[in-house]
Amino acid sequence: MAWSVENMPDLGGKVALVTGANSGLGYQTTYQLAKNHAHVVMACRTKSKADQAIAQIKQSIPDADLSFIPLDLADLASVKAFAEEFKSSFDKLDILVNNAGIGSIPFLTTKDGIEMNFGTNHIGHFALTIQLFDCLINAPNARVVNVSSEFNRLGNDQFDDINYEKSSYNKWKAYGRSKLANALFTLELNRRLQLKGSKTIAITCHPGYSSTNLQTRGYEMENANLMISLTNAFNSLVAQSDVDGALPSLYAATGNDISAGDYIGPRIFRWRGKPVKQKACKAAYNTALAQKLWNLSEKLTGLKSSI
Repeated sequence: MAWSVENMPDLGGKVALVTGANSGLGYQTTYQLAKNHAHVVMACRTKSKADQAIAQIKQSIPDADLSFIPLDLADLASVKAFAEEFKSSFDKLDILVNNAGIGSIPFLTTKDGIEMNFGTNHIGHFALTIQLFDCLINAPNARVVNVSSEFNRLGNDQFDDINYEKSSYNKWKAYGRSKLANALFTLELNRRLQLKGSKTIAITCHPGYSSTNLQTRGYEMENANLMISLTNAFNSLVAQSDVDGALPSLYAATGNDISAGDYIGPRIFRWRGKPVKQKACKAAYNTALAQKLWNLSEKLTGLKSSI
């Protein structure tokens, strides 16, 4: 039988954290986790948008247990501040959904000088996860869910040229590389957790083709109004909703048959439908590449993990 939100267990007493929780897939993930009684910490850049999302959720779920901590994944100082505030309020973290992402944008860098796709989608989440590691370990059977994309199949493994100093920038390939990094992060994180004897596991998922603001954000930055209109029209015809797009994240976070390293995505052509276990691209299982990426991530963040 296909998995659905009706299969989610009661999450009372669980602490969950969702990045990019105020819109799209992050909002829908937050909604369902709260509906099943988890306390959900919403990690968002803007308080006003988080407050609006909280109010909207509480209209349907008056007793939703939600809190907000500001987080800008494109700023390592913000990630550090978030982790410190989280640890001052919580001693455990049962579910971490590394959901927030950016894509299809012109070349930009983070506040720390890292190409924006890679810096936000991977490096920011790497830094967040590492700094919350003690809280994950303190929770029995904690899960880290890294939201990738089928665009990881377009991503190259040239992690020695993250700022495109040796090659030309292509916004979709840059996005794909950051999404490949999400899957490789899962691989190496699980290897290290298993060596440590921890019961915490990491899972990768992807939402198929879901209608969110990610597809149009780059065009908005470029004032490409025609492409915005065309993309919105295409989404209305073929994309699945953000409600359905969040199902792989929710299955990965709460499914009772989930194992370390699973790759979850929509069933129908990997595009839409109920979430099922799948296989990622070949590069996502390259252990040497995953270890190389981990070492680079430690260097870029200045963080030496205890895992």
